Amino acid sequence: MTSGQRLLILSCSKSKRQDQEQLPAIERYNGPAFRVLRRFLSRQLDDGVKTYVLSAHYGLIPAEHKIPDYDHCMTQARAETLRLSLVAELKQIVDTVPYREMCLCVGRDYIQAMQGYESALPSKMTVTLASGGTGARLSQLYRWLYGDDYEAPLPIRQSEQNVIRFIGENYSFTPEQVYEIARSAILNSEKNATVYTTWYLEIDGHRVSPKWLVSKMTGVRVGDFHTDAARKFLHCCGVNVKNKC
Repeated sequence: MTSGQRLLILSCSKSKRQDQEQLPAIERYNGPAFRVLRRFLSRQLDDGVKTYVLSAHYGLIPAEHKIPDYDHCMTQARAETLRLSLVAELKQIVDTVPYREMCLCVGRDYIQAMQGYESALPSKMTVTLASGGTGARLSQLYRWLYGDDYEAPLPIRQSEQNVIRFIGENYSFTPEQVYEIARSAILNSEKNATVYTTWYLEIDGHRVSPKWLVSKMTGVRVGDFHTDAARKFLHCCGVNVKNKC
């Protein structure tokens, strides 16, 4: 892969390192997406990814740009103020380097500041817009970064904190909460809730799909993780999954 052919835009995160000295943006911000990106970069000999950060305070800045610790949230008014300048900055970025694809992984408030970004892009550029909740966006970011080598990591239970780590996010569910989510799906006749192949969760005489249920709990798309991951996630919640065989 040729370095610089892929463009990634991440929105800044509320979670930041509080070091007194200025740090590169990629190190200052410490939200889940930045941890995913840093882990990816640490494993690559030639990452081929150029990252910019969409900051409510600084606008669009290169990931290596050094910034202090600060606190400035994106608002609708701020997004509208930034919008025209951000589209112009993006056009300058893509006119300078022939990027072949771009991933825009930003939160709901930040996407408003990027409205009209399509007009700045070459017609042949492939664009991935990571959407949905935090878990879903992280899953899409994983897939975009790793490509054909993508495989959603299995959940890891951090028992001392009683949380489950899955695709860059922490979750915590009791068995009762899991069952309540499943029962609600059955009562509302939600599509695909009871569609499964081999493994299932039995609730009040109904069989619920473990992948569907974990997707419902986390916001991560069903197609972005394997059944084994769903089984382990539910096991970490203290819930047993059965095999129809």
